[in-house]
Amino acid sequence: MKFAKTGALLLLPCVLSACAHLAADKVPPQQTVAAEAPVATPVETGPIDFDAALARTTQAYDSTGMVAAVSKDGTTIWQGADGLAEEGTDRPVTQDMLFPIASISKAFTTTALAMLVERGEVKWDEPIRTYIPEFAMYDPWVSEHFTVRDALTVGNDIVVRSVLEGDTGQVIAFKVKVLKLLSKPSGLLITSFPKRIESIGLRAVKRAQLGVSVSLDAEVYPDDETVTGIIIDLSEKGCKVALQVKPNWPVMLDEADVKLNYSIDGKEVALTAKVKNHRLESDVVYYGLAFTCDEKLIKTLLSRHTLLT
Repeated sequence: MKFAKTGALLLLPCVLSACAHLAADKVPPQQTVAAEAPVATPVETGPIDFDAALARTTQAYDSTGMVAAVSKDGTTIWQGADGLAEEGTDRPVTQDMLFPIASISKAFTTTALAMLVERGEVKWDEPIRTYIPEFAMYDPWVSEHFTVRDALTVGNDIVVRSVLEGDTGQVIAFKVKVLKLLSKPSGLLITSFPKRIESIGLRAVKRAQLGVSVSLDAEVYPDDETVTGIIIDLSEKGCKVALQVKPNWPVMLDEADVKLNYSIDGKEVALTAKVKNHRLESDVVYYGLAFTCDEKLIKTLLSRHTLLT
């Protein structure tokens, strides 16, 4: 469904044309240098047809509809509308119709920030939480350290990290410069090529790869629903659990409490843990959990399913 766009692109040429026309009578006449010099014949421009100019602009930019205005000396001398409010309908655009300005607001925001920096009220490299304490991103560390300059992404350096799963766990990281942000056809971040890639080990305790079926209890899950998953790897400190994505199984957020229930020799055993990270892949969600329960329960599970005890 295609909606009308604002006619911001029309404003500049119209203003320039209007100023040229309205100021024509203020231009001093040319001084005659020589009697034999040719005299220019004045061109009769006549009044500017802004409605026609708007219609041509709407067509040139293949816009569903536009609203535009021309201002001189702080006074609006013309305003108009052309086209449809919504493609496929007969509803026309009106002069008082509101439009979503989308990314145009970025230019206003950046200019306002620069003015505040010039006044000394804001610093580019100060964390945003200095000015907006409730500011929060997905990652707590990022929320605390994200600066005003970071919010103006293009041209800045970013660190990209990716966790590689395995028996010890590794994180691959590299630093690149943001070159461009694209919103179409989907959200894309274009960066420079990394000059160096680093690999860092994550786990001090080796994990065993296994597959133990468990049921999970958490605040986000319905009481009458049996949520089942599989422990993919396990250590004395934590584990990774895989669950199938279902509409009635909401994704648990980091630091959420969870209980893993399983059976040993016909006896029900429960391990308590906290969610430390989660990752969605296709129709499966993977949770990295840190145990908060008695170590004896964990060692019992390890002794039954691994060789790490």
